[in-house]
Amino acid sequence: MSAELESEGSTGVLERPVIDVAEIVGDMGAKACQCLFVICPCHENRCDRQAKWAARIHGWVQRGDPQHYKVYDLCDDCKRHIEESVQQLVGIGGACSCGMTGTSVSDYFGPVMPL
Repeated sequence: MSAELESEGSTGVLERPVIDVAEIVGDMGAKACQCLFVICPCHENRCDRQAKWAARIHGWVQRGDPQHYKVYDLCDDCKRHIEESVQQLVGIGGACSCGMTGTSVSDYFGPVMPL
């Protein structure tokens, strides 16, 4: 059994309006740093700097949370400090309260993308 379709095709060009992405993004407010890690000395309760990076970070927000990785928007200083802190955790058994022993920085931190 076969189906035959007679079509003369479309030779028309789909015209779309020009979109100025820079104009749209320029109207969006800057994102604030979301770093809340107690190991970060850049702030006491919340960093008030502009976020420049989106980073996937291993850690619990609430004990028992099955999702151990979250994405946070970070400023330059918080990103740098967390990277430095995580380097000290690599290879240390029980460094995380979930029981994970990271074998590289990327087990705890990354990927990181510019915002």
